[in-house]
Amino acid sequence: MTDDLQLLISDYLNGEEVDALRDRLASDPKALTEFVLALDVHGELRKIFLEGKGNAAALKEIRLAKRWRWVAAAAVAATALVAWALLGRSTSLPRVESLAGNVRPAVAVGQEISDLETLGDGRATLKYPDGTSLVLGPGTRVRELAPNRVSLTRGSLAAEVTPRADPLVFSTPHGDAKVLGTSLKLAVEKASTRLEVTEGRVRLTRGGDAVDVAAGHFAVAAGDVKPEAKTLVAERIRRLAPNAWLALPGTKLRPVAAKAKGDPRGVMESWSGAVLDTRRNRLVVWGGGHTNYYGNEVYAFDLASLRWERLTEPSPVTAGSQVCADGTPSARGTYNGLAYVAHADRMFALGGDPAGSGPTPDLLWTFDFADHAWENRQPSGDRPPTWVGALSAYDPATRKVWWGEGRSPGIAGLYAYEVDANRWVKHTADFFYYQTGALDTRRGLLVCAGDGKLFAHDVRKGAPIRQAWGEAFVGISNPGFDYDAKKDRLVAWAGGPVRVLHPETRAWTVIDAPGAPKPTPNGIFGRWRYVPSLDVFVVVTDIDDDVHFFKLGD
Repeated sequence: MTDDLQLLISDYLNGEEVDALRDRLASDPKALTEFVLALDVHGELRKIFLEGKGNAAALKEIRLAKRWRWVAAAAVAATALVAWALLGRSTSLPRVESLAGNVRPAVAVGQEISDLETLGDGRATLKYPDGTSLVLGPGTRVRELAPNRVSLTRGSLAAEVTPRADPLVFSTPHGDAKVLGTSLKLAVEKASTRLEVTEGRVRLTRGGDAVDVAAGHFAVAAGDVKPEAKTLVAERIRRLAPNAWLALPGTKLRPVAAKAKGDPRGVMESWSGAVLDTRRNRLVVWGGGHTNYYGNEVYAFDLASLRWERLTEPSPVTAGSQVCADGTPSARGTYNGLAYVAHADRMFALGGDPAGSGPTPDLLWTFDFADHAWENRQPSGDRPPTWVGALSAYDPATRKVWWGEGRSPGIAGLYAYEVDANRWVKHTADFFYYQTGALDTRRGLLVCAGDGKLFAHDVRKGAPIRQAWGEAFVGISNPGFDYDAKKDRLVAWAGGPVRVLHPETRAWTVIDAPGAPKPTPNGIFGRWRYVPSLDVFVVVTDIDDDVHFFKLGD
């Protein structure tokens, strides 16, 4: 054995300089034979000195290195397989490829590690010798970075796993994810672990339950619930071309609709809207009323699982009252009287057309999404006497819900509901009727469109004076209308083409893309919403039609 080969093998046995030895063995069959002999000798020596189990006769025989020079070609091939397998096992821990921010323990790029924690906004990228990479997000702890196992105890990571014979297992406090070769994301929270798969297939196991999660799906391990693979809407949306529509089959509300007096189609058809629950990423629909539907249940469409859920059950109808016997609000056509109050995690509801012959709903209600409970807020101040056709929009900067009222002169006006103070303040005597309001959060403008009118109020700089912006949607009332903060555009839809408003130039662009759903005859209201997490608009028009998405181009 040459001195340089002996040095390379010695370094290898000490856990160093693997790449140089790999290159030497790949180009020199004789060196490969010498390498296997050295491993055999090393193994016998270890048994003798550490375990007292060595075979002295075998060791003496092994030292006769000349016998290895007579190995037949087939034996050399077998020797090569053993050598490469052994070599791979000794170099299977990941090394640090990149670092950002603080990590613990202190490590350097290129260093082989077995555990790591990212602190604060710290991040790290690790790479195994076979090319498998792990990207650790902020506040993440990984332990036991073994050849075929990674223990993720906190935080999140994304992985690109090179196809391998032995699966890589990601272990979390809530279950195990076994990977043969794929792209995935894992996130560990206090009570659950979420797995997302974008390529390949992963088996998620919790206790005795297991589910195979294919590309474009996710599953959650938590509690006593059996893990279930669900569709990843983000993957479907990723393939959606700009300025295009996407209908998602199997997303009709009808299968989860309640049974109450009237036709549940009234939940959307009877002049009713919705809000976007941004905390849970879902579209929440509430409506009914008039003589069409008496159920006051609340529905939510989850934008991750692509499934409808009935959050509450319909209350017993109380004739002639806007409050049901169980203390919840009676069903009504909500018009544009719904808004999501993000900082309080509640749905604001006011006004509309009540079920049956009840009085005009002038009580202000909020729905607590955490407890699934209604509250009659009974605010102080200049309470607007409500009627149909009003509008509302929430401003996260001021924590106010702006309300446009158009019942009659002297009563009509722009009101602000100060959520934390539970107080109404009237600001103007302007008239609102059959418009939909959208909050331009960049400029602090409440922009209203519908019934042939387009106007705005600056709701952050002193008195909100009305600004006439020209005509829009002649003959169309209660359109879908919302603000896309990413592209800085106000986008409307009421059937047919999508209309895009530039808030600086106040000019419209019309996008006539195929695949649009059939509009709801009485208006779209708040059932057209911009979804920041997906950078798309979502709209639902009928309980017997699928949910649709529209992606606006740059």
